Amino acid sequence: MAELDKFDYRLLELLQENSRLTGNELSAKVGLSSAACLRRVQRLRETGVIERDVAIVSPKVFGKKMMVIVLLTM
Repeated sequence: MAELDKFDYRLLELLQENSRLTGNELSAKVGLSSAACLRRVQRLRETGVIERDVAIVSPKVFGKKMMVIVLLTM
């Protein structure tokens, strides 16, 4: 497992909200240079901390009234 510091956790928090943030946007929110943010994100991908990016599709497109997301920790 990769060693994570406060910057990594902040990057992960931001990317969970919006995985399309640019290096400059991450930099402004995290307090590191754009290059440092992008290197960290790349490392998080390479070590498997970030497994993939996904699109959240609006349930309205499929005529659904409700979406339920369940997170189980065992």
